[in-house]
Amino acid sequence: MRALKRDVEDAVKLIVERGPQLFHSRKVIDGAVEIVKRFRGRSRKYHYKSIAAAALYISGILCDEKRTQREIARIIGCSDASLRYVYVNIVKELKIPLLDEKWIEELLKSQEGMDG
Repeated sequence: MRALKRDVEDAVKLIVERGPQLFHSRKVIDGAVEIVKRFRGRSRKYHYKSIAAAALYISGILCDEKRTQREIARIIGCSDASLRYVYVNIVKELKIPLLDEKWIEELLKSQEGMDG
């Protein structure tokens, strides 16, 4: 359990630190953090860097701030192949509709309601 919590914390830290290097907006970064948190229980078999990269990639697509897989992988420090592998699994596991632009907004609104 401890390792799982640390992986999620490390992925979030990486997103917050390196997301701005990709010139992503705060919305993309916050969305990626929320994706990581929701993927928490299913993330055991993936490296935290791959999870962070995949979450940024997905959030960027949903917010129409796309970056290439290679570009994200280079900044995060993982291979684009591992980003792709984790990305596919996150989309399947969380049932993320990549063509629905409102999904990330609803995700963030639901998080705001939980926080305060």
